[in-house]
Amino acid sequence: MIQKNSEDAGANKGWSFLGSGAGLTAGVLFLLLFLRILAVSRWNWDIAAELVESFDFEDAFAVSLGTLFERPVVTGVLLCIIMPALIFRLVIHLRARQTSLMDILLLISTLATAIMLWRSFSMWWVSAATAFITLVLLTVFYVWNKKDRPRWLLDIGKRIGVLVGAAVLLLAVVVDTPWISEENIYLKDGVIHGYVLASEPGFLKVMTVDREIVMLTDNDVIKRETV
Repeated sequence: MIQKNSEDAGANKGWSFLGSGAGLTAGVLFLLLFLRILAVSRWNWDIAAELVESFDFEDAFAVSLGTLFERPVVTGVLLCIIMPALIFRLVIHLRARQTSLMDILLLISTLATAIMLWRSFSMWWVSAATAFITLVLLTVFYVWNKKDRPRWLLDIGKRIGVLVGAAVLLLAVVVDTPWISEENIYLKDGVIHGYVLASEPGFLKVMTVDREIVMLTDNDVIKRETV
């Protein structure tokens, strides 16, 4: 009876962990979208309200993933922080045989991103910096006496989730490029450069590149061209 209760408690604990993890992921996703909207509006309350009104939450995943591709240099700098910590964590866990599948998948994703940055933008320094920082961390870890190892060194591997979350949220703040394609909208009396927030029968709601909201009727629009 005692053994069964222990098993039930362990199962409940497992489900509780999954639930808290899912809740944390949803919270980070919500905060990421919130910060993206604020950044795109350039921290203007009225523009942010218009963006929320026109936002399609079915595209939330695409918007979140697209954030990583908007600023290659910033993404590269963040990889130089995340990847050494992740490799350090994996090496330490391998010694204790505690490696998780999530850590491996995350490492594969970051390595693939680093390779893509190298091939697309010749950003070789991401891999070089990652290798150097990782070597320094592992050297310090193995050379330092076990009893005298500083707490921050051990916490590097434990805080990888916090690092990844903070990196993604930082990108959300930095990236002010809308998730909508920029268009040249040709009118009878000129051209508007901006982003179409809503296209309804009879009118268009457009946010210009200067972050102004304008309403256009179909009669005003001659042609739309994606930049």
